[in-house]
Amino acid sequence: MQLKHSVFAAGVIALSAGAALGDLAHRGSGEVTIDLPFPTFGFFETFFGSGNTDLDGFTVTDATLFLELEVTSGDAANITFFQLLPVDIDPSTPAIDDFGVGFLSGSELGWSGTGTFSTTFDLSPAIGGAFLADTIYVGGLFGQFGQIGGPPGDQGFVTDNSVFQLTLVPSPSSVALLGLAAPLAFRRRR
Repeated sequence: MQLKHSVFAAGVIALSAGAALGDLAHRGSGEVTIDLPFPTFGFFETFFGSGNTDLDGFTVTDATLFLELEVTSGDAANITFFQLLPVDIDPSTPAIDDFGVGFLSGSELGWSGTGTFSTTFDLSPAIGGAFLADTIYVGGLFGQFGQIGGPPGDQGFVTDNSVFQLTLVPSPSSVALLGLAAPLAFRRRR
């Protein structure tokens, strides 16, 4: 009877590990790159959910945030951008240590007038952090309001050249757990 339970447990663990490894195999070497949405231009903050719950806890190995903005009216100097990332930059602590970029105005970036403007944000603090798939994160892109009978307000559009991506791999702890599960399944009870 004991042998049947051990064989059954080993079979369940092997199937689970196979399913997990199969999921990673279809992603290549376990690395996956996801695109995250940008805030649209407005006078409010935009809230996002990643929708990638199967990647929760994966480790960030690369992060890219390139913003290209087409400013059609007003002054690019007045436009402000910020983006929080769904990443815990120190997963070793129980608190979520989030990370954000921006709160920069166009004038701080050297932007002025109308036209196409771009910047690349440094996301290196996110490298090594844990992806938080279930976290709602926020971004904003806004300018000054226009006035009736006065000059138009600031207006801009995020172009298709903009990129907000995270490259993720399974966290070392989840892979280690798979490796530990097999020997435990074959442990004999006396």
